[in-house]
Amino acid sequence: MTITINGKVYGAAVNSNVVINTNGTVTVNGETFSPEAEARKVEIKIEGHVNNVEARVGSVSVNGDVRGSVSAGNSVECGNVGDKVSAGGSVECATVGGNVSAGGSVSCGDVSGKVSAGGSVRYGGKKG
Repeated sequence: MTITINGKVYGAAVNSNVVINTNGTVTVNGETFSPEAEARKVEIKIEGHVNNVEARVGSVSVNGDVRGSVSAGNSVECGNVGDKVSAGGSVECATVGGNVSAGGSVSCGDVSGKVSAGGSVRYGGKKG
């Protein structure tokens, strides 16, 4: 699995726990990395399946599934999520096993829990 933050690529084990801290550091399975924080806009791209993602700043894109929960200060884009999704911006994902909360719009497949959004909502063939 790879994690890309503002263009810098990090390797990580499949099914890792990833935390992006407000100070720009990244913690993967307890090990902390310090990417150079040159840009104010933080974009996190993860290639592969991951257990949990917590990005206190920035947007998260997971090209794979999140087995647990995913949260981001901005938007979230991913495959299936085993638990909940929370984002300050929009959420776009496949099936979600828990709740979805977004400050912007939500576009998902089936959602097992509740959906709350500041913008439009589309999930499981439903539009709200």
